[in-house]
Amino acid sequence: MRDYTPDPTVTIVSYVMYDKAFCGYGTLEELLEVITWAQLGIHQKPVGLLNVDGYYNSLLSFIDNAVNEGFISPNARSIIVSAQTAHELLSKLEVI
Repeated sequence: MRDYTPDPTVTIVSYVMYDKAFCGYGTLEELLEVITWAQLGIHQKPVGLLNVDGYYNSLLSFIDNAVNEGFISPNARSIIVSAQTAHELLSKLEVI
Protein backbone atom coordinates (compact mmCIF):
# COMPACT_ATOMS: atom_id res chain seq x y z
CA MET A 1 0.00 0.00 0.00
CA ARG A 2 1.05 3.58 -0.57
CA ASP A 3 2.22 5.59 2.41
CA TYR A 4 -0.60 7.02 4.47
CA THR A 5 -1.18 8.35 7.93
CA PRO A 6 -3.51 6.01 9.85
CA ASP A 7 -6.81 7.62 10.76
CA PRO A 8 -9.03 5.66 13.19
CA THR A 9 -12.16 7.27 11.74
CA VAL A 10 -11.58 5.79 8.29
CA THR A 11 -12.18 2.12 7.56
CA ILE A 12 -9.50 -0.15 6.14
CA VAL A 13 -11.69 -0.45 3.04
CA SER A 14 -10.98 3.22 2.35
CA TYR A 15 -7.25 2.60 2.44
CA VAL A 16 -7.50 -0.41 0.13
CA MET A 17 -9.68 1.57 -2.29
CA TYR A 18 -7.18 4.42 -2.14
CA ASP A 19 -4.33 2.06 -2.91
CA LYS A 20 -6.04 0.06 -5.65
CA ALA A 21 -8.39 2.74 -7.04
CA PHE A 22 -11.27 0.24 -6.86
CA CYS A 23 -14.75 1.18 -7.95
CA GLY A 24 -17.91 -0.82 -7.41
CA TYR A 25 -19.66 -2.12 -4.33
CA GLY A 26 -16.96 -0.72 -2.06
CA THR A 27 -17.47 2.73 -3.52
CA LEU A 28 -21.20 2.50 -2.93
CA GLU A 29 -20.60 1.25 0.62
CA GLU A 30 -18.34 4.21 1.33
CA LEU A 31 -21.00 6.63 0.05
CA LEU A 32 -23.64 5.05 2.28
CA GLU A 33 -21.24 5.03 5.23
CA VAL A 34 -20.70 8.79 5.00
CA ILE A 35 -24.47 9.31 4.74
CA THR A 36 -24.94 7.10 7.80
CA TRP A 37 -22.33 9.06 9.73
CA ALA A 38 -24.32 12.23 9.10
CA GLN A 39 -27.52 10.48 10.16
CA LEU A 40 -25.84 9.38 13.40
CA GLY A 41 -24.46 12.87 14.06
CA ILE A 42 -20.79 11.94 13.56
CA HIS A 43 -20.64 14.91 11.19
CA GLN A 44 -23.17 17.61 10.29
CA LYS A 45 -22.36 18.04 6.61
CA PRO A 46 -24.55 17.25 3.62
CA VAL A 47 -23.33 14.61 1.20
CA GLY A 48 -23.01 15.90 -2.35
CA LEU A 49 -23.75 13.44 -5.14
CA LEU A 50 -22.72 14.44 -8.66
CA ASN A 51 -25.40 12.74 -10.73
CA VAL A 52 -23.96 13.15 -14.23
CA ASP A 53 -26.35 11.99 -16.96
CA GLY A 54 -28.67 10.61 -14.27
CA TYR A 55 -26.18 7.89 -13.30
CA TYR A 56 -27.50 7.76 -9.73
CA ASN A 57 -31.21 8.15 -10.57
CA SER A 58 -31.94 4.51 -9.67
CA LEU A 59 -30.16 4.83 -6.33
CA LEU A 60 -31.99 8.07 -5.55
CA SER A 61 -35.32 6.48 -6.51
CA PHE A 62 -34.54 3.55 -4.22
CA ILE A 63 -33.81 5.95 -1.36
CA ASP A 64 -36.96 7.98 -2.09
CA ASN A 65 -39.00 4.77 -2.03
CA ALA A 66 -37.42 3.86 1.32
CA VAL A 67 -38.60 7.27 2.61
CA ASN A 68 -42.12 6.63 1.27
CA GLU A 69 -42.16 3.23 2.99
CA GLY A 70 -41.01 4.73 6.29
CA PHE A 71 -37.63 2.99 6.29
CA ILE A 72 -35.66 6.25 5.99
CA SER A 73 -36.85 9.50 7.56
CA PRO A 74 -37.37 12.55 5.34
CA ASN A 75 -34.82 14.35 7.51
CA ALA A 76 -32.22 11.66 6.79
CA ARG A 77 -33.07 11.84 3.07
CA SER A 78 -32.18 15.53 3.07
CA ILE A 79 -28.56 14.61 3.89
CA ILE A 80 -28.06 13.74 0.22
CA VAL A 81 -27.81 16.71 -2.12
CA SER A 82 -27.61 15.83 -5.80
CA ALA A 83 -27.21 17.69 -9.05
CA GLN A 84 -26.24 16.92 -12.63
CA THR A 85 -23.43 19.46 -12.86
CA ALA A 86 -20.63 20.40 -10.51
CA HIS A 87 -21.65 24.06 -10.66
CA GLU A 88 -25.24 23.24 -9.68
CA LEU A 89 -24.10 20.89 -6.90
CA LEU A 90 -21.75 23.47 -5.42
CA SER A 91 -24.50 26.09 -5.56
CA LYS A 92 -26.88 23.78 -3.70
CA LEU A 93 -24.26 22.95 -1.08
CA GLU A 94 -23.46 26.63 -0.49
CA VAL A 95 -27.11 27.28 0.43
CA ILE A 96 -27.09 24.62 3.14
